[in-house]
Amino acid sequence: MKTFITLLLFIVSLSHTYSQPEDLKGSFLLGGSASFDYGKRKIDSGTEISFYNFIELSYDPTIAYFISNKINVGVSISSYQYFLRPFGETTDYNHSEIYLSGFIRYYPVTKLFFNTDIGIGTVIDHFKKADKKDANKPILGRVGIGYSWFINDHVIFEPKLHYAYLKYENINTGNVFKIENKVNFALSIMFILNKSK
Repeated sequence: MKTFITLLLFIVSLSHTYSQPEDLKGSFLLGGSASFDYGKRKIDSGTEISFYNFIELSYDPTIAYFISNKINVGVSISSYQYFLRPFGETTDYNHSEIYLSGFIRYYPVTKLFFNTDIGIGTVIDHFKKADKKDANKPILGRVGIGYSWFINDHVIFEPKLHYAYLKYENINTGNVFKIENKVNFALSIMFILNKSK
């Protein structure tokens, strides 16, 4: 994580070469972000706490609209692929999660932004390769901070840090699975379309 933060600060230090357009109201943002994470994770099932080694890959196609020069709102499709291995075992339990999320992003100063989003979705190949109907009501919530590096008037490179909360329920047992205190680093490429004049 220290490496990610160092990279974020380094990119920010280089990002003063091109200014953010002043008139963004009425413009669209189109693009997506990708992230990679690994480590150890505590998972609370509601009846017991388990510990897993994990690898996470994610991609978020995104579209947003500037309702003002400092605020945009949009939707994203968040796709996560997990490779989990319980401590003491040799078998990986792989599953995917897909969420449709709505979000809002605020720019308090030029280029720096805060965002928050919440989504609902589905879990495929739940833990231990259970049927996908074994889990429902998946909820994803995230808050984050990022920086917009304007390569030109229409192309933006964005490093971001997110805090995420994940929760879903096993419909057969009633157990609720939660992954909390999850911080990850993501990189985005975004394009400004139909910029207002």
